[in-house]
Amino acid sequence: ERFARLGVVIDRSGLARHADRVGRTEEVLVEGPSKRDASVTTGRTRQNKLVHFSAGDTALSAGDFAQVEVTRAGPHYLEGSLVGRSPRPSVSRRRIPLAVG
Repeated sequence: ERFARLGVVIDRSGLARHADRVGRTEEVLVEGPSKRDASVTTGRTRQNKLVHFSAGDTALSAGDFAQVEVTRAGPHYLEGSLVGRSPRPSVSRRRIPLAVG
C-alpha cells in the first residue's frame, strides 16, 4: 500500500513539473519512431525530457534537431507537434597535441 501511494505522489509531481512546459517551444534531439506507434516521432529535450510528437510529412531521422511545441503533459513524457527543423550543428574536428612526459 505504501508503494502504491508513493507511485501516486511521484506521478502527481512529474505531471505538475511537465505541465509548466505546455505551450513552450523546445529544441528536441530526435531518437526515431516511437516504440508503440510508428507514426509518432520520439526525441529528448536539452533537459532529457521525453517528447512524443507528430512530424507530419517531414522526414526526420535519429540525430536530427527539431523545434517542437509542447501541447500536452504526462507524468513521464511530453507530447507536442513539430514547428520546424533545426540545422545540425557543425562540428569541427581539431587535433589537440598531447604532451608526452
